[in-house]
Amino acid sequence: MQKTQIYCARCGSQLAEGARFCVNCGQPVAFERETIALRDHPVSPPVVPQYAQYPQYTQPSQYSLDERNYAMYCHLSTLLGWLIPLGDLILTLVLWSTWRERSSFVDAHGREALNYQLNFYFWATIFALLSCFFIGIPFLIVLALIDVIVPIIAAVKASKGESFRYPAIIRFVK
Repeated sequence: MQKTQIYCARCGSQLAEGARFCVNCGQPVAFERETIALRDHPVSPPVVPQYAQYPQYTQPSQYSLDERNYAMYCHLSTLLGWLIPLGDLILTLVLWSTWRERSSFVDAHGREALNYQLNFYFWATIFALLSCFFIGIPFLIVLALIDVIVPIIAAVKASKGESFRYPAIIRFVK
């Protein structure tokens, strides 16, 4: 009697007899139709997953996890300014100054986050002065929304190891 070979329906790796999960991808083993269909073809080639539709998984990041995390923290520290006044500026300065010699990636992201925060305080001051004439109130609301959304986008890019530049800001720190 020929020994039947069972393959994972997701990744195509060969499964041990009696396995409940695939060792390679963690997929639960289907004991019903899929296993029976694969037993009919004991020499079937393994299925190769198609990663072309997921380009973010094809290239591993060239930066370490620590570098990506600290770059992400530089951008997320902007949200601290909503709880502690000027806390975002201080935390970003501390993170950037401690990591800028060690990593060019954290240096670039920290500098960009610092420039963004300086621009935010500059425009918030101008719009606050204009709000005395009720002109600056809608601008303050838009600025607050931008201050929550754009740093999160930048943090996600940094965590993936990608570069990010805030649009339409003055680069105070070069």
